[in-house]
Amino acid sequence: SKAAAALHLIAWEGALPKSFREKYPETPGAIVSADEPNRVAWAQRISRECGKDAVRPSLLLLQDASPLVRAAALMALCNGAEVLCEHRDVELLAGLEPALLGDDLKVRVLAVKAAGAWARKTGADDEFARESRRRLVPLLIEALDAEGEDIRSSAAQALGRIGDAAAVPGLAAVSEDAKAQVRIMVLGALAEIGDPRGVEAVARRLTDGNPDAVRAALDACRRLLAAISRPKRVFPLK
Repeated sequence: SKAAAALHLIAWEGALPKSFREKYPETPGAIVSADEPNRVAWAQRISRECGKDAVRPSLLLLQDASPLVRAAALMALCNGAEVLCEHRDVELLAGLEPALLGDDLKVRVLAVKAAGAWARKTGADDEFARESRRRLVPLLIEALDAEGEDIRSSAAQALGRIGDAAAVPGLAAVSEDAKAQVRIMVLGALAEIGDPRGVEAVARRLTDGNPDAVRAALDACRRLLAAISRPKRVFPLK
């Protein structure tokens, strides 16, 4: 409808940085009316030229019906991974959630990687950190059971980056995955989280048939033992 189109145009006007609109005065109308190849091209241009301001328009492109456009938008988010965690707006998280549950393999893998970059642990325990763990960790745990090896290994890596101990049981459950790359990523994630509940799953992989997995298990054991023996921070009573 005309009303929906007008609202979509307004959303784009608010998402694009002023400098980009000034450089390309035909936007946002040109993006809204473009065909699929040109929407992909716009997504790539936004990624190249908007820097840290590419997050909002890229999330808007995730609503596109085309998996090619959604993949290009997610590539923009992944390419800007270093600045993603600076966008601590809880409402923005909703734009990523559908891509984590989609059927398109490439889109889902990229969404998983973006989730790990965005919600990675930074030491902050603000509303965004808590809400991103609440929303994204269950979706990433679900992705550990996906059919695609790339999705499973990326989900394990993302969970390690986020560092939420709630993911340990799910990671331990897939520590014997048929694919070595998934097992290696799971071991790294358990080591990164540093929860004692991961020790048993890591120890089982010390006799893994894959030499790389054995090396990952040895490294994970060292890191887990160091984390477990590290003195806990005690806050004085007031």
